[in-house]
Amino acid sequence: MAHTAPVSLTRTLAVLAIVIAMIIYVAFFNWTHRVRPDQQAVVRGQLVEWSERNASKGEKTPRFTIGGYRGDFRIDPFIFRHLMKRQMPIGFVPGANVEITADATQLTSPAHPLLDPGASIIWVNGLSVEGRRQFDVTNVVEYRKRDSIWLIPLLGVPLALFGYYAMLWLRRRKHPTA
Repeated sequence: MAHTAPVSLTRTLAVLAIVIAMIIYVAFFNWTHRVRPDQQAVVRGQLVEWSERNASKGEKTPRFTIGGYRGDFRIDPFIFRHLMKRQMPIGFVPGANVEITADATQLTSPAHPLLDPGASIIWVNGLSVEGRRQFDVTNVVEYRKRDSIWLIPLLGVPLALFGYYAMLWLRRRKHPTA
């Protein structure tokens, strides 16, 4: 009969703690461009060009440039899917007059993603084309609140497992088996 090695709870707790830390980091990284309505600025200009880029999990994100501004303006892929129904507005063509709401800090210093450090990204938190509003900061903030509900079960399950294994580890320390 084969003898199996006992599971090391100390190692299991360490691995579980690393998994929890990674989940928290990914959740934090997802929200690093959190929208704060009081820190937004509005810019106006003419659309130079636009395209769709692949984002995570097969999602698309619109990328466009506006005359007089450096950096790529991008719409969050989930905002594009849910608020814009994966459709760019009518009249969103080169030369169109656009009004963008974005984080004031990103307008002066665009974000540079880890996997594409050469890219300069300004996340769009409000868009109007030829005077027709598509979405604004209020819509984005409301969407983010609804969307953040998934974090609760995502963090709850690993934390519950961590608590369970911690209790087992404490019991074994108090009552070691001979």
